[in-house]
Amino acid sequence: MAQFRPAERPSVLWTADEARRVKQLIDAEPWAQQRARTLPNNTFGRLLRYQVLGDQKAGDEERRYLLSFIDAPLDGKGDGGGSAGLHTANYLNAIRYDALYPSLTPDQRERLEATFRRHIAQDIVQWDADPPPLGILPNLALPRRCGTLMMSVVLQDEKLIRDLWAAKGSFRWFFEDYLADGEFYQEEFAKMTSLI
Repeated sequence: MAQFRPAERPSVLWTADEARRVKQLIDAEPWAQQRARTLPNNTFGRLLRYQVLGDQKAGDEERRYLLSFIDAPLDGKGDGGGSAGLHTANYLNAIRYDALYPSLTPDQRERLEATFRRHIAQDIVQWDADPPPLGILPNLALPRRCGTLMMSVVLQDEKLIRDLWAAKGSFRWFFEDYLADGEFYQEEFAKMTSLI
């Protein structure tokens, strides 16, 4: 098994070095400049504008969404303006955390990490106590598991990553037990592309 090593931050979408190289490409190539002017107004577009193009307003908007997730309720209720209803979009908060990590204060990092850990722990306990039936809503199951696993990855906590991977109902369970019936349930993956 590969040895665990903490990664530099950011590292999920791109590293700081990769962001610099993309910026150089945009500065040098007309086609890249045109594409940069038409980035979508979503998390991925705003994070690229912030990290690669230096757009502070885009970074501030994503930071506002991320910080609204602090102390987010485990049941997904009480949405405060950025926290997803059933937490099917938690992967976005994990990506935001990684991308914005260098600009977060120690207190913000600590509070976000505590929130991520509460959500991960809740999923592990819930999945162990009540393993998901095979009739779960597929369009909620995969994003939820991706988000929870992504939160553990951006925390760079090897034990937490391994515990989550081994839990009943985890991302691993999703592939090994839920999809391993000899059939390929395309809806799962078709819907994920709509999230990305």
